[in-house]
Amino acid sequence: MRLWKTVASRARYGGALWLPWQHLSTKAQGQQARVKRLQRSSQASKPSSRQSHKPTEASTTTEAAPETGAPPADLFPPELYSEPLERPIEQGLSATNWGAGYWVSQRQESAWPAGSAWYRGGPRPAGNVASAPTPFVSQFFRLPRGHILRYLEEKGLEPRLVEQHAVVRICPFCPPVRNKTDNMFKLYVHTESGVFFCHRCGAKGNHWDLKRSLGDIIEPVNWRGQQASTEQRFSAPGAKDSHSVVKTSNAVDQLPTGGTAETLETAPLIDAAFADECESRLETSDSVKRYLESRKLEIAIARKYRVGAGCFHFRDEDGIGKWSEHECITFPWIEPSWLASASDSALIKSDHRQYVEEAATESPGNGKPVSSAETPPPARVLRLKIRSITRKSAMRLEPRGGYWGLFGMHLVPADAECLVLTEGEFDAMAVHQATGLYAVSLPNGARSLPPVLLSWLERFKRIYLWLDDDIPGQEGARQFAHKLGVQRCSLVGSGNGTGPKDANEALLAGHDLYAMIQRARPLPHERIVTFADLRSDVQRELANPLQVRGLQSQALPGLNRLLKGHRRGELSIYSGPTGIGKTTVLSQLSIDYCMQGANTLWGSFELNNVRMAKVMLSQFAGIGPEALWERFDEHADRFEQLPLYFLRFFGSSEVDQVIHAMEYAAYVYDVAHVVLDNLQFMTSGQGRGYERFEIMDRAMEKFRAFATDHNVHISVVIHPRKEDEDQLLKTASVFGSAKATQEADNVIIIQNGRYYKYLDVRKNRFDGELGHIPYQFDPVTRRIRELQSDEIQQLEDGFRVCS
Repeated sequence: MRLWKTVASRARYGGALWLPWQHLSTKAQGQQARVKRLQRSSQASKPSSRQSHKPTEASTTTEAAPETGAPPADLFPPELYSEPLERPIEQGLSATNWGAGYWVSQRQESAWPAGSAWYRGGPRPAGNVASAPTPFVSQFFRLPRGHILRYLEEKGLEPRLVEQHAVVRICPFCPPVRNKTDNMFKLYVHTESGVFFCHRCGAKGNHWDLKRSLGDIIEPVNWRGQQASTEQRFSAPGAKDSHSVVKTSNAVDQLPTGGTAETLETAPLIDAAFADECESRLETSDSVKRYLESRKLEIAIARKYRVGAGCFHFRDEDGIGKWSEHECITFPWIEPSWLASASDSALIKSDHRQYVEEAATESPGNGKPVSSAETPPPARVLRLKIRSITRKSAMRLEPRGGYWGLFGMHLVPADAECLVLTEGEFDAMAVHQATGLYAVSLPNGARSLPPVLLSWLERFKRIYLWLDDDIPGQEGARQFAHKLGVQRCSLVGSGNGTGPKDANEALLAGHDLYAMIQRARPLPHERIVTFADLRSDVQRELANPLQVRGLQSQALPGLNRLLKGHRRGELSIYSGPTGIGKTTVLSQLSIDYCMQGANTLWGSFELNNVRMAKVMLSQFAGIGPEALWERFDEHADRFEQLPLYFLRFFGSSEVDQVIHAMEYAAYVYDVAHVVLDNLQFMTSGQGRGYERFEIMDRAMEKFRAFATDHNVHISVVIHPRKEDEDQLLKTASVFGSAKATQEADNVIIIQNGRYYKYLDVRKNRFDGELGHIPYQFDPVTRRIRELQSDEIQQLEDGFRVCS
């Protein structure tokens, strides 16, 4: 009866008759067909003596079988490193809705998740995973060993290692494979660079594209709750952007490079007449000329770099709302003339000294290069860096939110292969004046190197990083070398702090700058070092004990006495009873370090970012809510200049996603300090009983590894166990197993003392000194202030009198 109903139903709606024995026959035929296709695929992939191993264009996309041989020679298109994540438009499919992370069928009006779990019936990737751009990644960049393979395994993508590539069983970007072997193992991911390419659907991009499309990159926001501004993200004319809109072709859409209207709408430019006026004022500004002469810099070199002068107003340091006029020097960021026709250089392995030797042989005289008196044609000025000659901290960029640039880049010709990258503008001019080598300056010193500028530096075979010969400068040099590619970068300077601090100081002291560049040293191996590699670092720490201590707190000088400072690469734990002020203390400390140049990433899992920003703005301004409202724009503009970012997580969050966001911030924003408040809220609801402790232990283990690998200081807030209120908390009172406090370099507990609150340093791995730091909290400004000895005595005497 059931069979008859099925046949009748099919016949009623015009369907073909179908019988059970036909199903058995069809299933057997399908299995035989799949076996035959697999055999043909295996035979086609085997190399033959009569046939070249390199597959044809057709066989590359349909017959590749990674488990039976090496990947195709043309596995990755040569332009892949600079192209965006793209998908070709197939018949019946539209990629117009890929911004939401899904393929959309125009015929069926159904969405297929683009995440890694779609083929297992898992949930869709959360959010608009492709709404924000991904940063430019240099072709010389290398990921840590095993990073890509571990990531793919964590996502359940079943990778197989084939030479230097991880081949994924089912591409998460492809339409359903329908159990066809020909549709599997088409996504190749390079294990060192992270570049991926699918030979079935055409998906491609860098490792940030991959993580973003799988929902693992949640870009930090600024304190206003917005994504990073144009100034902090992708604003460089001619830079190859990696978030182009997918159209009906596979062409790469790049930002325009000429002086078109579309370019001018991307970011504001400095007024050309104003820039020319500043440049012309150099001839009449005797004070700026004397300042350059005091640094032994020739006026001809300043003209060549198109340095200018002018009078500008800056806010006073000792008075809020007061402004003073300063005589300033201006440094232009000029667009290189070769930018429109620049092409990425191939990886060329050769001796790093030969480029300096070749430059020397081309120069007349005594074997040293000399500066050319020929000035290149005028180019478009993108932005001006204005700096007072009397106060170093008085500095700003004009216009606000404009392009990033490199000072002196307009002097570098299109065929140059060697470049010196310095920390300051005076250093770049000193190098060029003394050696004739092409030298440019970082836009923001050793604090950051925006990824958008990496595309400008792709064409150079050898880059010499001449940053300050101190601990912050050398740490920045190592960080930038990993961005640019360790194999083509060399560090200039003694490395031990015994030589000149920078290039300009070397010029003042009469050193041979050319010889110092010749003695540049490569970075040591990541995993294998000898004492010879560590010798300069050990000597530098012994010679500069104050620099080793790290950043000094202005709000709590006692913390400097005990911990000696805030150092990169460490892990600190802050604990204390509920409501005692852990977030308040750590917020003010983070602002303190942020104002000293430590790019900071805040992850508040207990408070939303709006409330957190409100607290931090009040602490920064040092005034109450009413006064802050009246002068909001004044303080908000100053607060917005801080290198401060917020994670977009709240409540229970996956630790791996938090780690991915931290990695992204460390690469794009050069973050030096990460605050996670707090561990219990981050891991809440993710386990019960001992499983919860295991989750917290794994999280702390990953945070410890991240701090070491990325040279970032991580501050984690962990609530204590429930204990009697009359008892002081100890290291063992920190919630969880003992692993958290064992992994930490510093353990700081906020105690409720009898007379006052105080910070109790319970662990100090740097030098072992422990102690207390009494402080007082101002509820109006939400600031904390360390108590002096006489104030402590008054509080104790007053308490005795009252009792």
